[in-house]
Parts: sequence; structure tokens; C-alpha cells
Amino acid sequence: MGKQPPPPAPNSPQTMRIEVAVLRKQFETLDIDKDGFITRQQFCTMCRDIKLPVTPQEKNVLFASGKASLLSVLDILRDRNDTTLVGDPEPQKKGRQEVNLKEVASRTDHGQNNQPKLIKVVSMDLKSIEERELEARKGLSLFGKIKQMLFPHKEEDRFEAIKTPFRLVRSAVYQDMTAPLAHYFISSGHNSYLTGNQMTSPSSTKPISDALLRGCRVIELDVWSGKTEPRVLHGHTMTKSVSFQKCVRAIKATAFKNSQYPVIITIENHCNTQNKKWMAKILNEELGDLIYRNTASKTWSQFPSPKALLKKILIRDKEVDVPDTKEMLEAETSQAPKTKSEMNQRAKRQQMWDQLKKEEAEGQATDPEELSSMISIVNVKFPVADASKKAVSSSLGESTMESMLQDQSRIIIHTQKHLLRTYPAGRRVDSSNYDPWMMWSVGTQIAALNWQGHGAPMWVNQGMFSDNGGIGYIKKPGWMLAGTPPAPLDEFPVTTQLKIEILSARHMRHNRVRNNCVVVEVFGIPLDCKSERTPSVKAFDKCTWEQTFEFQLRCPEMAVVLFTLIDEETWNDNFCGFFSFPVNNIPRGRFQVQLLNKDGSPHKGDQRHMTLVFGVQTTSLTSSSGARKGSITPENSRALETVAAKKRVTSDSSGKDSTDENKRITSQPQQPQGRRPSSSLSATGTTPTQSSPKPRPTSTANQEPPIILQLEPKKKK
Repeated sequence: MGKQPPPPAPNSPQTMRIEVAVLRKQFETLDIDKDGFITRQQFCTMCRDIKLPVTPQEKNVLFASGKASLLSVLDILRDRNDTTLVGDPEPQKKGRQEVNLKEVASRTDHGQNNQPKLIKVVSMDLKSIEERELEARKGLSLFGKIKQMLFPHKEEDRFEAIKTPFRLVRSAVYQDMTAPLAHYFISSGHNSYLTGNQMTSPSSTKPISDALLRGCRVIELDVWSGKTEPRVLHGHTMTKSVSFQKCVRAIKATAFKNSQYPVIITIENHCNTQNKKWMAKILNEELGDLIYRNTASKTWSQFPSPKALLKKILIRDKEVDVPDTKEMLEAETSQAPKTKSEMNQRAKRQQMWDQLKKEEAEGQATDPEELSSMISIVNVKFPVADASKKAVSSSLGESTMESMLQDQSRIIIHTQKHLLRTYPAGRRVDSSNYDPWMMWSVGTQIAALNWQGHGAPMWVNQGMFSDNGGIGYIKKPGWMLAGTPPAPLDEFPVTTQLKIEILSARHMRHNRVRNNCVVVEVFGIPLDCKSERTPSVKAFDKCTWEQTFEFQLRCPEMAVVLFTLIDEETWNDNFCGFFSFPVNNIPRGRFQVQLLNKDGSPHKGDQRHMTLVFGVQTTSLTSSSGARKGSITPENSRALETVAAKKRVTSDSSGKDSTDENKRITSQPQQPQGRRPSSSLSATGTTPTQSSPKPRPTSTANQEPPIILQLEPKKKK
């Protein structure tokens, strides 16, 4: 295409005359918010109404900062040779420097979301720009916007010299992986096959693969009967199904790419006998020797260790067996119901028992032998699991779990032997998530989350399981494994001070000037949870805060820090980036870290280098005089768990209890206390009442204790 002819001279008959009063009236009509600015779409509407041709280059410069004022529009028109403004309060002055808007726009590359990326500085007279800015009676003139875009001299990063990347002190697996499976928190997913919400989104194998590659170790599949093969979908909804065989293949392809530790497939089985046979055939053909098979798994007194299950896939499912079910129902109904709710539950259980007897008579009450032999983690009702001598698993919904949190000691003792899984409430149809710390604080190993959802719960989950080499398994602290009921969480003192400096951000590359603010949150047991935020700073690419925050921690081994960069002026979507890390494994110093997108992946495009600069340090506040009476030192914690391990080995054969020995250990003279949790974990607002605090260990056994960095106080000059 040839070059376009130059615009006509002012005295040309093609010159367009525009009444400033008409333009102002049209502008005020479109300015719905009455803030003196209009959007790009509103400007296009105005140009169409008054038949004003405007080039794309002029629009790009005009809306470089998001919106345009009336003065900016007038500046555009004053610099055109084909337009004459009638009633212009600022007639064109002789000798005024002309700025080629087309040249400015051509040297500005607009990337994703119309984000300006500065390629080359346009040569122009800065003094002339300053004069034009002073001429504007209100708002920011066009030339001021150009200056702000090309010469952001007011934006500064006073910590540009800090370029040390943030890395955890121990990046490989450092925790003891030989304890029973129930002694670990496990990174877990809920309805892992869904691509979006819980009601209408299609099912796919991609979310399964993505979750496994990001460190998830528990995959949930809801399997339903199909005409020719089992199907995976969210039952009684409008979600579209996916083949069970394709899901199994996806698990096999990605299960051990990022972690060699076991993967658990938890199956919600709604299939008839024929489809169960198809399931067994598919699992055999696709997974083969990867499936962990052990005839002793039905009578386990404790689960095997993650190390013993390397590169194995465990099937978690309910096992229908009529005699066992009868014993379980009798155990549940041994006490008379106290409330109407309990009476209704008993009626449902009786109905289930009647259905099982009917299926037994028809020969359909047991699973096919092939499928039953693959189930290594048997799932039962929670009351049954609580009374079971075998190591089993159970599931509780979010709402049910919240109502049980007031009895935290019961759950902590239960999860020392059995696996407990929690899942989001049915009301979370948008695939949102609950706070997983509510479950982890009482020992729940499998806190299932919607990995297709975004938000603080998933970001905290990512920070939690980035520890211990990112393998998806985190050893519980020693006080959860001691074998004795722990004291209430709110009875433990502060043991660690965490100091965080938010220094600066760089390479933000926003699509406009934003009010940047960093929210600093600590997640952990309830009394450790706290949120702080920096003042907001207007900037497009970089800014400096230099703010310091202090946090008093009672259980640092279960604390995670979350940084979130937000835009304070935006109401609906103010997210810019996040980063999270465990307090248990942090270095000391000042670092830079790359902020991540909502889904936990790095940003793309111009924002791929978005960086936060911060400082961090921890200080132990524990002294020999500060150890609380009855507390357990790290040495006693290890000894206590050793006794508990011996008890697990000998309890089946001898039946002896080591409670007396536990009491003897905890009554020894106390040494300086190490790390110990504290806080009230009562979601219902109730406080456990106990006359005297019970002993509780302060560190994990058989593993390297968390690093506490002692800081020397600065000497006064």
C-alpha cells in the first residue's frame, strides 16, 4: 500500500469545523460517572455522533493511561491541520512546538491487554512539555500523559541493587518419610476432573494432569455406570462426563513426573456390578504393577510409610461387605439417640442396612473380587472408623467438620492412626474453597481443595507443600503424634517473632497507573493468623514502600506467609500477583521473588518479570525461664514419639499401654523450650475448658527441627 497523502492545510475547503460547546456537551453527556473522564468506547461513540475521524494512533496516545479528559481531546484536535475548533479558549499560538503523535504511537508497542511497552524514547523538548502541562486548568493534559508514560521519573525503586533470588533453606526432601501414612499432610484435590464450576462445567483429563504436575497426590474420581464403560462426572448435575479409562491413563502419564511418592485415587463409586468389573479390567490393563496390592491391607493396624510406597498408586474406596457392615451399624447404634437429628441418621442407617440385606439376597452385595483386591485404603463412616481397631479412612464435609472442631483432641488422636479426608461444602458451586488450615490444625491429612478454583486457600496450599522438596507430603509436628491428647491450642505462648520488610516492586508493567498495595498475611493455627498491608503507591512499573511488619507466632512449623499485590482502586478484580512460602524453612536476608498468576503459574507477556523485593528474619523468643510448666521440650518430644512408636509395635501382641511411661517423660525437669504451637482452634467461638494444660511436644520426631535464626540486636552508636 502507498503512503497516505498529508492532511490538508487549515485554509483547505476540506477543513472540518467543530464547535467546542457542542463537543463539551457531548462529552458531559457521555461522562456517566461525572469524574471528568471518558473511556475509549465512549470516545468512539462521541466521534461517531459528531462525525469526527480519529486515527488509531491518536486513540492509543489519548488512552495510554486508561481514560481521557476533555482537555486531552481538545489537545488532540488542536494539533490537527484538518480541524478547526470554533470557540476554542486556547487558540493556536505561533512558534509552539509540534509533536508528531503518529511518531510517538509508532514507537510504543502495545502488548497484551493494551499494556504499553516502552521501546524507544521519543526526542522532544521537556521544557515545552512542562509549559503545556501548566496550561491545562484541570486534569492531566495529553502531553502530561505522554511524559508520564515515556518518562516515569516519579516512579523509583530504591532497592534495585537487591537481586538475590528467594530460595528455601532446604530445597530437597529432609523430613523423615518412614512413619505411617497417617502421620503426614497430603496435598489433595476435590472433583479433580472438573474444568470449572460444580454444576455445568465439562469434565476432562487436563485438570487431573495439571494437578499432578503441580504436586497434588490425591485425585478424586466420581465414577458412574455407563452403557459401554464407566463414566466420570459430578452426579445429579449438568456436568459433561469423561471416560474413566482416559482419566486413569492421564494419572499414569503424570503421576510420578514431579514426585516419586505415592498417589492416592479416591473413588466415589456409584457403579453397578457390571461397571465395577469394567473398572477392575481398566485399572489392571492401564496401571498393572503400579497398583499397590496387599492382602494384609484389610487388617492393617497402621498404614505403611510413604517411603515404602514409592512409585505406587493406592486405591481408596468403600468396600461393601455385609457381615462387617452389620457389626459397624451395631457399633453406631449402641447408644440411644439424644436429638432428632441423630434419630433421622439412625433411620437412614437402618434403611441402608435393609438395602444391603436385599442386595445380599440377590447376590450383588459384594464388590467383584478383582476390584476388591485393588482397594488398599478402605473408606468407612467416621463413627465406624473412630471405633475401628484397623487402620481405615473416612470423609467429612466442610460443615460437619466445622461442628466437630470444638472437640479437637478427639480428631487429633483419631488422625494419629486413621486417615481423615475433608471436602468443600455443596454450596460452593463456583468451585471456591474453605480455609485448609481449619482442617490441618486438628491433624486432618487430606484437606481436599478445588484445584480448578483460585484464591487464598489454593495459594496457601501451594506455599505449604512447597516445603520438603515439593513432593506433596509434609510431616505433622510432633505434638500431633505424641499418643496423648494435646493441650488446647490457645494455652501455648509465643515462641517466635517473624519480621517482614516489604521494600519495593518492579517490572509490574500494568496496563495503566494503579494504586499498588501489598497485603501480608500469615496463615496457621488461629491465634497465629494475622493480616497487614502497606500504604498504596500510584505507579505503572515500579514503586517503593519500605514497610516493616512483625508477627508473633506460637506454631511456626505450621505457618505460611502469603504476599498479595493488589490495586486498591479496583473493586471487582484487584489482583496483580502473589507468592507464598512456609515459615519453617526460610532463609534470613533480603530477596527478590517473582510474583505468580492466579492459577499459581508465572505471569506471561510483559508482566512475566513482575518482582517483589522483601526482607525476612525470625527470632526465637524462648528462654529457660519462659518455658511453661508441663511443656515438652524438643528432646522430650522425640522421646515421647519414640515411646509412641514402640507402643504401636507392641500393642497388638502385648496389649500393654505406655501411658505411665509417657507421664514419666513429661514430668522430667524442663529444658529451654523450642518450637511449640498455640492458639484456639474453635471455629464456633467456644473455648475448651481444662483445669491444667496437658503436655505437648514441640517438634517433629526423627526429623531435622525447623531452623530458627537468632538475630543480634543492633548496637547503638
